[in-house]
Amino acid sequence: MLEKLLTRLKQGHDDAVSDHEIQIAIAALLVALENSDGTDGPDEDTPIDEVLMVRYGLDRKSAEAIRRDGAAAELASLDTFEFTHILKSELDDRARADLIEDCWRVATTDRPANAAEIGYIGRMVHLLDVSEHAARAARQLGERN
Repeated sequence: MLEKLLTRLKQGHDDAVSDHEIQIAIAALLVALENSDGTDGPDEDTPIDEVLMVRYGLDRKSAEAIRRDGAAAELASLDTFEFTHILKSELDDRARADLIEDCWRVATTDRPANAAEIGYIGRMVHLLDVSEHAARAARQLGERN
């Protein structure tokens, strides 16, 4: 599945995107968010796994596998536009706002979001075409949970 997504990203295939590919694309954006401040470590994986578990009803092992595939896809991509392009076309307005909420949840799990994370999430709001109103509501919800 990861290979299919990577091929799609590199060659621009227009065939249907599977739910699993969408999950990998979301995981890739969350991994990029966690890496946006230049720090990386195993403790930063847990919030991503928890978001995937809650959002998709996954067990920890499945969430970890999707996160690892997302990390590999993020590493292989040129930038996040490839993922946001897929997600913008495949997710409705509510699901894209939910993704922004998840970004805030990941960024603020153990501390306030830093400038790099805030900038990254702002870019995701723009690239995913999430309204300012929905983005503000998503931030409030994400920071609370």
